Amino acid sequence: MFGSYTGILTLSGSIPGDPSWYSNGASPGGFFTSQLLSSVNQEVSKEGASANWEAIAGASVQPIFIPKSGGEKLYQHPQFEDEGLKRIN
Repeated sequence: MFGSYTGILTLSGSIPGDPSWYSNGASPGGFFTSQLLSSVNQEVSKEGASANWEAIAGASVQPIFIPKSGGEKLYQHPQFEDEGLKRIN
């Protein structure tokens, strides 16, 4: 999967001007990092060697609910940009 692509795939934890959140609780780290790694794991588990970066990127940039006390609903909005990303065989 990793060696069969050319181009650039840029991912970030939030859109410009918005914060990226992290947890220092039981599973410390960035919420986006956790979502990205989960997306990679799910795609590889499902597709094996046919896993593709397009599916991983799409799954990893879904809005992330940020738990916060007081009932306030916060969401983090990750993003990606594909610059000529293509699979080579």
